[in-house]
Amino acid sequence: MAAGGKSVSELKLSCRCGKVKGVAEASANVGNRLICYCSSCQNFPRKLGAEDAVLDEHGGTDIYQMPPANLRFTEGTENIRCLKHTDKGLLRWYAGCCDTPLANAPAGMPFVGLLHACDTEPALRDEKLGPVRSYAFPEEAKGSLPPECKGGLVRLIARFLCQMLWWRVQGKATPHPFFDASGEPIATPEVRA
Repeated sequence: MAAGGKSVSELKLSCRCGKVKGVAEASANVGNRLICYCSSCQNFPRKLGAEDAVLDEHGGTDIYQMPPANLRFTEGTENIRCLKHTDKGLLRWYAGCCDTPLANAPAGMPFVGLLHACDTEPALRDEKLGPVRSYAFPEEAKGSLPPECKGGLVRLIARFLCQMLWWRVQGKATPHPFFDASGEPIATPEVRA
């Protein structure tokens, strides 16, 4: 149980080949689930040859925004790699052993955007993480999205900003699975435009 009596599920994680494994403490009350259609989120799995494992039919990525302290890797951290699309771009994390996309996690911000590609129980995603709260950048989606896949982003951003502040106050910004105690990335970011 989480603080305040809110139930938290254990989400087991693994890369495709099984060398990188981890656990996330998650629930709809703790984090936010969204589908992002931005070109950068579409580009990330393409660079790894993992489009089929990540992108939906409209180019969307299922992401769960969570506090860093709620994610830990139990095996294979030496295989974790980092890339970004530009010098100042968002840091995107993957398992270098099999090119499985893992997460988005920018330096200096107390959150991790966990990608569904490493979730070992995708059929339980709705049950463990709750429904999708919002859809980001629907204008960059491929094809026409259903009306329910538009909107809600402003409300999600406001919630998310409050959550990041609360996670920092609660001490959930650290330990961070992708940054060391001095705030340096655990893997040198590679720029792949």
